[in-house]
Amino acid sequence: MKERLEPYRRTGSLDVQPHEMRGTYDECRFLAKIIKRSAIDDDVHRSTGQVTFDLKNVGLTFIPGDRLAVMPLNSWLDVEKVVGALGLIDFLDVNVPLDGAGATKWKRYARHEADAKKLDLKYEPSLTVRDILRKGKLAPLTKDMVMAVHSMVRVSSVTLQIMGSESWPVIGSLGDLLVAALNDVPTNIWDQAFPLDNLSWLPALVSPEVPRTYSISCFPFELLPETVDLTVTRAERSVSPLLLLDGQQKTRPGICSGFLNPDPTIDHTPRHQLTAGNDQSETVLIGLSRPLNFQLPVSPAAPVAMFAAGSGIAPFRGFWQARINSGVIGRNILFLGVQSRKKFLHKHELRQYVQTGKLELHVAFSRDSAGLVYDPVSRDLVEKTMEPRYIDATIMDQGPTVCDLIISTKLGGLGGYLYICGSVSLYETVMRGFRNALYKYRAVTKEGADELMAQAFAERRCILTTLSFEVDTLKKDSKLWFSDGLLSTHAIRKLYQLQSRFLTRTGFPILFGTKLQELFLSLSFFIADSDRDSLLPDVVGIITQAASSPAAVAARKEIAELGEFVTNSATSAPAFQRGIIDYTRSICELDVRFLEQIRQELCEGYDVFMRVADVIHNYPTKEKQALHKVASTLMGYLERIGERVDSFYTDMGSLSLYHPESEANPARARWKFLQRRIKDGSFFVLARDMAPFNLDKPAQPISSFESKRNKRQSVSFDHILSQAVSSVSKVNGSKKPRRVEKRSGWEPSTTRSPTIIQEEENDIPPVPVRPLRLADAHTARARGPSGSTSYEEQNVRKAAN
Repeated sequence: MKERLEPYRRTGSLDVQPHEMRGTYDECRFLAKIIKRSAIDDDVHRSTGQVTFDLKNVGLTFIPGDRLAVMPLNSWLDVEKVVGALGLIDFLDVNVPLDGAGATKWKRYARHEADAKKLDLKYEPSLTVRDILRKGKLAPLTKDMVMAVHSMVRVSSVTLQIMGSESWPVIGSLGDLLVAALNDVPTNIWDQAFPLDNLSWLPALVSPEVPRTYSISCFPFELLPETVDLTVTRAERSVSPLLLLDGQQKTRPGICSGFLNPDPTIDHTPRHQLTAGNDQSETVLIGLSRPLNFQLPVSPAAPVAMFAAGSGIAPFRGFWQARINSGVIGRNILFLGVQSRKKFLHKHELRQYVQTGKLELHVAFSRDSAGLVYDPVSRDLVEKTMEPRYIDATIMDQGPTVCDLIISTKLGGLGGYLYICGSVSLYETVMRGFRNALYKYRAVTKEGADELMAQAFAERRCILTTLSFEVDTLKKDSKLWFSDGLLSTHAIRKLYQLQSRFLTRTGFPILFGTKLQELFLSLSFFIADSDRDSLLPDVVGIITQAASSPAAVAARKEIAELGEFVTNSATSAPAFQRGIIDYTRSICELDVRFLEQIRQELCEGYDVFMRVADVIHNYPTKEKQALHKVASTLMGYLERIGERVDSFYTDMGSLSLYHPESEANPARARWKFLQRRIKDGSFFVLARDMAPFNLDKPAQPISSFESKRNKRQSVSFDHILSQAVSSVSKVNGSKKPRRVEKRSGWEPSTTRSPTIIQEEENDIPPVPVRPLRLADAHTARARGPSGSTSYEEQNVRKAAN
């Protein structure tokens, strides 16, 4: 990222940081032209197609697993509706004023596009009406768009009905809304709302689009490839009934997927002359992103297994092209889930690789009985009639091979790399197939199968998709939440699994586990090496206290109650329907916001690190000062991350599933809530004997279970080092209890016993200096500071460790 943006930094045209570009047009800094759209299956409507971009003279290079961000163009049909409703047919080539308050985004976009086109920036770039309508956000309808139209016309009943929608965004375009409201608004009010003599309202009404990201599905071996391919599935959504007119299609394609892969059976030519002369070219802004956790293994001998469904095959086409054409000796295995033979993508290319023995292919057709089975003897796909099935059945058929790929080489397996690309349902199906195969062929118990899977994750050999897809599905898919008008426990189960995995399995333990502690200790060494007296933030203590705080306990209890809603005996979920849905929306937004904040801190820290690396390279004599500066700065970022963890648990603990006042039947919700509290015993928390009250006896202070150390308080480097040594001592002591018992009476000599340092300005517990031997550290830890072993001081040490 830094290398690609360095030329723009030097010219001063880059006014945003790299981590702020994600999801905006700023990450698209190259121009490319679409030169071909191809069919890759037998579907006449080309629901999934291949799009080819021309990269000649672009200077863009990529590796397998990279993704291409594309700025879409609106369809001419959507543009035509807006032009017809607003009477802009004669104004398409007119420059739109970009000096108004609502045109700031478009003015910045115009400069960005001129920079990508390498135009002379001495002159202020301009945009025409056609540019804004073609490159602006026209669909779907958001609350801001509908409110903007309603505030301009004010008397439309159509906009009021749209604003009363329960789900957002509303499927439809700005043109649909304007056409529906045109006959509902008097002509004089319409002309006043959208005057043609001053078009300053247009950039305020239409905002710039945002790019969509697709996996690159090719890998040419040229250093500067001339083309790049994308595999795009066209999304189809039902238009809101409030916007449907006579003769209008009931479904509409997605903005970017419909632009990249339009239906070839439909004529998309506009009925009016909307293009600029004979210019029909489709040149768009593109950008490159590289997910670090979705790349091929370094070793050419490592076996690779790929699991995909539908358009999830896109990145794997680049994978098998790179591995096969580079002559790797590792096995390449593809498990593919397809609806039918008609939608079998890249079948000719796949069959060619299978016949040459370079690829093993296992296909599962979910809606077709004409199956294909891989024959290892003939190295070909053999026709076979079978029942429709999903990809987990294919995994079970190849169970021994899949198990050997999952199991680590340390345990006698192949230690293969497993890649999964597709929807959440595909992920769940594949993981179910993994566990069933391990339980049937290798593991004695299901817990043992889970341990084998956990080891594959820990070794980073099981590569999955991101969290955002699951969150979007939970927040926006109404079919997931309701079945025949009733609340579905399937969605509650998904939320429970997501939160449990995030907090206890593959989320927090990896983010804030041993790796963070190692980084914290390394930075502490750097800082203490140059300044022994400097105090350091207690990052590990902050995170530990946050994870054990009352807010964290309340949050985990609330998630545990989610799990009770999906048990066989649970019947109270419908009573808390709205509360569960609101809790899902809030907690998913909180998860994504927290991870985005952590990512932002890491990106800023990385940017600082790279800048200091440049300083060290240019000024070798300043290396020690630069290292101290970068270590201190990164330590500050770690402290902010620890505080964000604390804030996350606080915000999460404030969320609740139970809001009877918002339910459709508040009385039933309150009664169900009371029943649950009686059942789990929390309703009778005050029903216990109280000690007699004696006025003559002075009151004893209530013991606090909180640590003495404030989360903003600093600690010394000796304290941090003693924590690390103490952790090692605990491990060694637990492994060799008999040796410790024999030496329990041994006392170190007075010349080598650790001395005690007492902090004067703050109430940090006494900390031993660095011991010379591990045995001394173990003895000092057993004796404790000043021989004190009070419960409160033990809590302080536990919180610090």
